[in-house]
Amino acid sequence: MANDLAPGFVQIHYASPLAEHVMTLGAQPFQDIGGNWLLTQPGVGPGVAWATGVNALVTVLKTKLNADTTFTFADLFTKGIGAAPTFRASATLSVAGTSGSGRISASQVTYSYRSSTGGRGKVILVDQTDAVNQKFRATGYGDAAKLAVVNYLIGGTNWVTARDGGFPINVVQILTKTNDVLRKKYGIS
Repeated sequence: MANDLAPGFVQIHYASPLAEHVMTLGAQPFQDIGGNWLLTQPGVGPGVAWATGVNALVTVLKTKLNADTTFTFADLFTKGIGAAPTFRASATLSVAGTSGSGRISASQVTYSYRSSTGGRGKVILVDQTDAVNQKFRATGYGDAAKLAVVNYLIGGTNWVTARDGGFPINVVQILTKTNDVLRKKYGIS
């Protein structure tokens, strides 16, 4: 499959006190016979209801965000290779971060992974709580919260795909840094 978000993707919106953010993640959405939207999973039969799948991911991601940051809603899109996306559904999340650590403004954590079909993907959170300029690799990935995100991504109930359509099989590294675009936007020197 091409380096494209086809056959679909999910946009998860979250807000820190400084800005609204959107995380875009590849997915393989499909409709069941009743017209419900599902997301394909690598190790589970017919898939998971798309909003249920998003909530499962948000459950592990919320531990990396401070309580002043909230996952607000998610949108589901389908798309053909090289085609414009088509909006399919929206779901309210209203899930606050649970980390006891303070938010590090303009920070970013990136979970980089390889897919089952040789592609690459990333899950990126900004305004998160980990110290910047850190690199974590297997085993342990630094702490239990990071390991929970890794275990979700490579587990059989995950729905996130790389841009080539393959499911994550290996999280290569977790990297924290200062996001320079946000730093400038927030007026941080």
